[in-house]
Amino acid sequence: MDNTGLLGEYKHTIDAKKRIFLPSDFRPFLGNEVVVSKSTDKCINVYPIPEWKKYEEKINALPSVKAKAIKRWVYAYSKRTEVDAQGRIAIPQNLCDYAELEKNIVSVGAGEYAEIWSEKAYAEMTGALSASDIEEDLIALGF
Repeated sequence: MDNTGLLGEYKHTIDAKKRIFLPSDFRPFLGNEVVVSKSTDKCINVYPIPEWKKYEEKINALPSVKAKAIKRWVYAYSKRTEVDAQGRIAIPQNLCDYAELEKNIVSVGAGEYAEIWSEKAYAEMTGALSASDIEEDLIALGF
């Protein structure tokens, strides 16, 4: 496995048991166990365990007053789950409700983690972005 991270966009479905197939390109990077977590966007983040631990370290380094609310928000909507033999993970109902996952979904590589979107929310989000918006953001960040 290389260290490129998670890349690409993949359309698929969620089944009646709230399971999704992880794209085969994602599986070597994600491993056999992941953490699914509520995102600040209208999607779910999927972290390989080492990346989740880095995320937790950042949360634990916050001042305690701020960390309390953030921990409550993050941990209440996070679950450690195994990747089954077919490459699927189960998404808890509270996360499906939050991200409005019904049938058609999109998995997106986001470097160190993946995002799971409802097809509708993903289309709305990407439709609101323009190349010039991204260019401005990159320039502001020094790229």
